[in-house]
Amino acid sequence: MLEVKFRAYLKRLKIIVDVKSIDWDCNYITWDDGQISREDPPEKLYEIEPIDDVIIMQYTGMKDKNGKEIYEDDILHNCDGYHCGQVKFDECSYKLIRRGRDYLLTMDMASNCAVIGNIHENPIDK
Repeated sequence: MLEVKFRAYLKRLKIIVDVKSIDWDCNYITWDDGQISREDPPEKLYEIEPIDDVIIMQYTGMKDKNGKEIYEDDILHNCDGYHCGQVKFDECSYKLIRRGRDYLLTMDMASNCAVIGNIHENPIDK
């Protein structure tokens, strides 16, 4: 069964964060900033960000050769002889986009690749 989870690029802070919830009605996400309340017992604190100020990326359900989770907009290196490519969801499947061409991203291909960044923090020539 596919694990559904998201991360987001915060345009304001220029960082990638784990998304804890998405409220489509109120148009915001909550994300974990690593802080804990001073109450007894302590509770996790979450930050809120408007959806218009983030880029949401979904987990593909695949991991790279190092066991790292692969998300949309990640950059993969050395996939079946391809140097680099961007992961994108298109037409009901995940694809590796390289120089304007797209290749179906399979579990076998993903397990032979390494995540080397994402297009928001490390733009590449697609």
